[in-house]
Amino acid sequence: LVMVGIPGSGKSTIAKQLEARGWVWVSQDELGSRRRCEEVCAEGLRSGRRVVIDRTNTDETQRAHWVRLAREARLAATNAAALVLRVPIDTCKERVMSRLGHKTLPPDRFSLGIVDKFAFEMRLPNHDEGFSQIIEASDASHVFVQHLLSLPASAR
Repeated sequence: LVMVGIPGSGKSTIAKQLEARGWVWVSQDELGSRRRCEEVCAEGLRSGRRVVIDRTNTDETQRAHWVRLAREARLAATNAAALVLRVPIDTCKERVMSRLGHKTLPPDRFSLGIVDKFAFEMRLPNHDEGFSQIIEASDASHVFVQHLLSLPASAR
């Protein structure tokens, strides 16, 4: 599952809920680099576990890494999904300003500029990228998110 959304849109909130159910949580905020994220993702896929990619993934080039890893792991094409979190930018900014101890975006004016930058750069995914499903949601209450939360940790 490739998460797509600007900072503060709720990607990590959903990803942590999935991790609590046994998914492999791949977070660049936590792991520090895309390279390390790719390693953790590939290992999770090889072991047959479900993986959630918790990054902004604002364009096709960024998302292509995850689709490639899924193909290399011989993941069925029907299992590659993108979850786009469509949350108003003002809500995202409020969330960024209210979170404490965030590793990459502290609650300050600079971070608000980063949210604007990611919103400007956002290019929504399409099926030509290799996703079998592209779901848009505003939060974890969306029926697709609830479905994901009900799945077993193993993808096999």
